[in-house]
Amino acid sequence: MNEQVPGAEETAHEVAADTPPAEPPLQETLVIGPPMEPVREPERIHTLDVLRGFAIFGIFMVNIAFFSMPLAKLIDPSLLADATAGDQIAHAVMRSLFEYKFVSLFSMLFGIGLIVQMQRAEKRNRPFVGLYLRRIFILMAFGLAHAFLLWYGDILFFYSLVALVAMWCRRLSPRVMLALSAGALALSVLAIAGFTVISVVQQQGATEAAQVQPSEPIQSTESSDDDVENVVAEETIDSASQADSDDPWARYRTALEENSWQPGDPAWIELDVIAYKEGPMMITLVQRAMTFLIMLVIVALTGFGFRVVGMFLLGMALMKLNFFSAQRRRWHWAFCILGLTIGLAGEFFLVWSYRHSNYQLGWLQGGAEVFHNISSFALCLGYVGTITLIVRSGLLKWLTYAFSCVGRTALSNYLLQTIVATYIMYWWGLGLFNDVSRPQQLAMVVGIYAVQLVLSVLYLRVFRIGPFEWLWRSLTYLKLQPIFRRASTMAP
Repeated sequence: MNEQVPGAEETAHEVAADTPPAEPPLQETLVIGPPMEPVREPERIHTLDVLRGFAIFGIFMVNIAFFSMPLAKLIDPSLLADATAGDQIAHAVMRSLFEYKFVSLFSMLFGIGLIVQMQRAEKRNRPFVGLYLRRIFILMAFGLAHAFLLWYGDILFFYSLVALVAMWCRRLSPRVMLALSAGALALSVLAIAGFTVISVVQQQGATEAAQVQPSEPIQSTESSDDDVENVVAEETIDSASQADSDDPWARYRTALEENSWQPGDPAWIELDVIAYKEGPMMITLVQRAMTFLIMLVIVALTGFGFRVVGMFLLGMALMKLNFFSAQRRRWHWAFCILGLTIGLAGEFFLVWSYRHSNYQLGWLQGGAEVFHNISSFALCLGYVGTITLIVRSGLLKWLTYAFSCVGRTALSNYLLQTIVATYIMYWWGLGLFNDVSRPQQLAMVVGIYAVQLVLSVLYLRVFRIGPFEWLWRSLTYLKLQPIFRRASTMAP
């Protein structure tokens, strides 16, 4: 089997892979055909691999702040008011160009993968549901291990939950899928609108309360025996506090008791600093598990789950509509032009609104946040159209090939980013947590991802798939999969 020339996606193999089979029957067929096996290289769609590699980069650009800083700092925009110009610019770049866009793109790619696997199963007259369920439950186990053992911001577990729901929609027509996708995305906008209204009202109430200054009590200048006793008591308390400061568990319990769970609460920040910058491991595990559950609540309250469902369904519909074939070039241009114009306009409005108000949340910023939910979706589609046009035109073949290599090892590269970033930031490695500025974070992502590009290209010269992809496939098919290439199929 000869290796495909990098960037030459317009081959007979890919055209065949891009063209979906006839609409499948309404019920699972019982006729047994050739056994199911992992997708082979000639069957891969080059454009999808490039998009996966691009999504891995964008997701890392957003995740790096969660690796580097306490969560309370990330969800309180008012803390940026006193930040440096570099931090403000880096935050604006992250929010306008990366936030929500790439997790949406990756969600869409998961939906596309579902349809691709279903079509391959039906082409071989093999049952699909059992194999796919096993694949998803294994991914769920990966996600839980990732969340509790490495990093609380795992997305794999949530993707596996959504995939279980989306699987039952696989037989629907593309038109119905698009309608359901639009409905889910609309619910996402409504949820973020409601959450934003509550946040603005709470912010205004807190601001008004802070403006009311309590009068200071009149202090007596005469000393007494009670004053002496108070001084002795305070000295005793200070000594006990000093002893407690050397005990991380005592400090952790104190911060937990004082935490109001409000954005920017110093006690909440202290919890993350103790867990990730100082340790020990048990505190880290407790804090990570607690934060993972908090993240699930945030996902539910902000409507992020509806967005992921909507993007899953959109990807499924686009794959059924043969979107990535050369015949859909007009669609690619439409996605590119409309997505980039509407998306960038909305994202720049979001950045301007916060800069205009000195990063204080108000009604203008609330409206910008709601529109951000829409414009980020549009910009995601703009990225899809632009990347598809670049790949189809044959431009930047060397770069798109490198991105496709990262995309073909997407799971391994995603987990590798966690391993490297937590080693740099957490106490068991370099311990730079809460000490890295936002510009340094973005520069770190570019550097690490550049290394991933090179390593992925070199790795696939020797191996067929990434190590975690190999483990996932072997567990899914209940059989050890080949991982080394043959000498005749070495990548150029």
